[in-house]
Amino acid sequence: MNAPSLRRRPWLIGAAAVGLYLTVALAMFTIGDHRVLPLFEGVGPPARYQWVNPPSQFANGNVKPTPSTQNIPITGGKSALTTVSSSDGQFISSLPDGAFGANGSDTSVRAVITPLDPATLGPPPSGLASDGNAYRIEFTYQPSGGPITALTSAGSLVMNAPHQAQVILFSPDSRSWDRLASQPAGGLSSIGAAFNAPGWYQVGANPAVVSGARSSHSNTGTIAIAVGAGVLALVAALFAVRETRRRRATPARRPQGRRPGRPRPPPLKPGGRPPPKRR
Repeated sequence: MNAPSLRRRPWLIGAAAVGLYLTVALAMFTIGDHRVLPLFEGVGPPARYQWVNPPSQFANGNVKPTPSTQNIPITGGKSALTTVSSSDGQFISSLPDGAFGANGSDTSVRAVITPLDPATLGPPPSGLASDGNAYRIEFTYQPSGGPITALTSAGSLVMNAPHQAQVILFSPDSRSWDRLASQPAGGLSSIGAAFNAPGWYQVGANPAVVSGARSSHSNTGTIAIAVGAGVLALVAALFAVRETRRRRATPARRPQGRRPGRPRPPPLKPGGRPPPKRR
């Protein structure tokens, strides 16, 4: 259909935009392994995973996470309820009231979380693949610097992975890994478990899911652009239809001048007088 036909039928533009919107929405639900929110649920796509050592398809634009440090005060012989997290927000631990007890004259506990490349650590258990970064968390009393090897009261841990998370793995020495009792935490790529001790943590997933999802996740940027184009086209089409309806509903203005039906007076001859007015 040519452009004049589209101008005469603006509803066709709206229908085309809606079709584009639904096509993109369907692609968002069928490509990749993330659960996707509706297009108008938020602004922009979910935050990109931040890799210590990204695969080649994720290297462009990757933000490498850095170690984070947090001091936890000890008051009245115990630590207070608090939360510690990595710089990328992909490792978050909630520590209960009294997670650390008093230790001599120490006044606080220092928590250090270091993102790591899991390839530099021991391999995950058979049947699992490392899904994203590994993290080491350390606790020391301050100012003495005495190490803490366990929590007095267990906390909770939530980790975010780039693919569909299956289980949180824990290692006390970075070489051998134990599976923790884990459960989804708000999405397919987020998973939680109890937090009892400092050490090394990572997310384990089905190797087929990790390897198969990489190619689909590399299309995330393209899909996001397509979604934006579809939404803009839909908005533009709605405005076009509204404007067309407004113009049709507004009566046309008559040109200013003499009212229709009255004859124009004959032109004056040189030196002549105007004809008498009719009564």
